[in-house]
Amino acid sequence: MSRILISCLLLTFSIGRALAQSGVAELEQAGRRMLESASFSERSKAEERFSTLIDSLITSGVVFRFPFDSVKSVSAVIPADESFVLLTWNLPANEGKVMNFGRLVQKTGKVTPLKDVKKELKKAEQERLLNGNWYGVLYYGIQRFKHKGSEYYILLGYDAADAFTTGKVIDVLSFGKNGEVVFGAPIFTGQGSKRRVLFYYREGSAFSLRFDKSEQRIIFDHLSSMEGSLIKDPAFMVPDFTVDEYRLKKGKYLFNANVDVRNDGKNEGNQSKPVEKGIRPRN
Repeated sequence: MSRILISCLLLTFSIGRALAQSGVAELEQAGRRMLESASFSERSKAEERFSTLIDSLITSGVVFRFPFDSVKSVSAVIPADESFVLLTWNLPANEGKVMNFGRLVQKTGKVTPLKDVKKELKKAEQERLLNGNWYGVLYYGIQRFKHKGSEYYILLGYDAADAFTTGKVIDVLSFGKNGEVVFGAPIFTGQGSKRRVLFYYREGSAFSLRFDKSEQRIIFDHLSSMEGSLIKDPAFMVPDFTVDEYRLKKGKYLFNANVDVRNDGKNEGNQSKPVEKGIRPRN
């Protein structure tokens, strides 16, 4: 390889690294303002700037190579086949609540802005969501599986619901015959058929929801009421030191209660603490 070619490659690498560092700094600055500014108006303006920066990364084509791990205010998950990147972030609103935002960027170039519609859903665990409608959370885990020609992406997400309640969610992403983005699929069984699974519990509780890839299952803490079986308010639900699972079997995830996880090995996606991405400011 000639010295000129080597020099050109090194220069290209240096420029790309400098641009990435600059982009990280800009996103971090906007993200801090989005999460930490004193007033909602200031935070909302910062979110608009943050969204604009995200969209510029998408338009420029660098979104698949951008070091999102270096930006605390956005969560990025990419499946093993690298067919898309799923970006999610949130905006602290008033009274301890949050607003969720996202973009799904496919390698084909198609971009789907995500709209959080959770407040409009009457039966959230049963709804099939299309056209960018989405049960808004911050995603932290993803796993792909196929069954009879259908391909699904299982997503684990975190919802900073309000000042008293936190949530975690198992959702499913797939693509329709015409390429439309679909959230939710009736693949969870054993407690009735569900398209997604929701867990809401007392804020501050150490609830774990994780993949166990070696066993093809999803493991999570069992929740019980602090005030007896008659009170099911999420603000009183806490882990009770037993563990349940959804285990993949013949294309469905089957619920099993009180399972043994003492020898579950290394669990990818383990999140025993709240996700440190886009968390609410402590004020």
